[in-house]
Amino acid sequence: MVARARAWGAWLSGHGVTSGDVVFLCLPTGHDLIEAFLGASLIQALPCCLALPRAIGGLEVFRRRLELLAERYPGGHLVTSPEVGAETGRTFWEVPELDLTQLAPLDAVDPQSLAYVQLTSGSTALPKAVSIRHSNLSANTRGIYVAGDGRPTGERFVSWLPLYHDMGLVGIVMTGLFHGIGLVLMRPETFVGTPLRWLEAIAAQDTTVVTSAPNFGYQWCVDRIRESKLEGLDLSPLRMACCGAEMVRPGTLSAFTERFTPYGFKPGTFTPCYGMAETTLAVTICPPDRDPVIHEGRVSCGPAIEGLEVSVRDPESGALLPDRAEGEVVVKGSSVFPGYFLDEAATQDRFSEGGFHTGDLGYLHEGELYVTGRIKDVIILDGANVAPYELEWIAEQHVDMDGGRAGAFSVEVERREVPVLVVECKAVPEPEVIEAVRQQVNTDIAPLHDLVFVRRGTLPKTSSGKVKRGKVRELYLAGELESLWSHKTQAPA
Repeated sequence: MVARARAWGAWLSGHGVTSGDVVFLCLPTGHDLIEAFLGASLIQALPCCLALPRAIGGLEVFRRRLELLAERYPGGHLVTSPEVGAETGRTFWEVPELDLTQLAPLDAVDPQSLAYVQLTSGSTALPKAVSIRHSNLSANTRGIYVAGDGRPTGERFVSWLPLYHDMGLVGIVMTGLFHGIGLVLMRPETFVGTPLRWLEAIAAQDTTVVTSAPNFGYQWCVDRIRESKLEGLDLSPLRMACCGAEMVRPGTLSAFTERFTPYGFKPGTFTPCYGMAETTLAVTICPPDRDPVIHEGRVSCGPAIEGLEVSVRDPESGALLPDRAEGEVVVKGSSVFPGYFLDEAATQDRFSEGGFHTGDLGYLHEGELYVTGRIKDVIILDGANVAPYELEWIAEQHVDMDGGRAGAFSVEVERREVPVLVVECKAVPEPEVIEAVRQQVNTDIAPLHDLVFVRRGTLPKTSSGKVKRGKVRELYLAGELESLWSHKTQAPA
């Protein structure tokens, strides 16, 4: 791999790529993507992995994203497959036949120089580009490695995570390369189509295994793998099953544990964690070899990793809050990025003397972080804060969503904020199921203004699969949601 990465560096240099140039890599998970990424970084260019068109809504969305990227970051180079490149209408390079006699030098680099650019996953238009230094990457991969202490010699990472997302790129590939851990990678579409393949890959290893996935991945296994397919499965090699990238749900952890304990899944294997692109990846990781800790219905994401400090502050004043008080999660330390690429205004907006303001809500309890939601997503009903996932989880308890998602938000009706719940489904549920959702929301949270069912796969999502609640709200207010069924209550009294 080292020789091929150096050959990539030489090839890119020979085609005019110079220090500081952005190299957009839109390739499937595999050796070509990893080697091209390393090769670009070797020559001090800035590799940036892009999601494949199918992961962000198809070719039209992908073309528009490329246009926006070209406007924001002129001079960038695109490496992709001929099939994708031909559809973009833009100049691109396909994977070359590398000349292994032409190798880029292995020069020492300044740890404070930029190593790559990571696109965030949450924007509805153009993701922000996060600048990551070599020192950030080194510190974060070490923090991840130390947090998973006791790694036996020969341990392997088994993953289906996409490498355009920081959880796959940093948490799996870069941590593996930095610390000599073997990698077994499969493509995300393989997992989504046949989730059993992930578990079979874990079972096939002759050494201990660490894997990682968002909450969705574990729930997908619970929902989509038939019992008849599990005969002979042995998950005993699995030492750590990290769970992050989205809200960690107690119900999913317990359901997966109950389902797969008969097949070798051991207590203490789940390792909830929390992180983001702006901190390179990991912020907190739970200690291994313990059961998930639940406090007031929320899962602990663990203490801060080595080199980072986490505080919770008042979102308005920035004042430090005491334990168990909910506020904005703020992070400072060696893994925190220096700023958004070519966007000083956005950078200044997110930093203070306290550190990087994540935009996430949470609280600290006994030294560990509990994440409760996003500041911009909070629904305020009669002065009380409600997290959207509280409504969304109710829908998931009752509705056969067939792998779909739900999105909750509020709208103003007669000068009051009222909740709306939009649910993906394969078919409109039976009346008694609809009524069960409405009754539980009304009882547990507040009277539901509108319950809308849409076809599975139609809600806008980020590249990591999170529902873009703000965009769903925009479509709802504009009357552009293609609903299968909808029923509004009367205006609130």
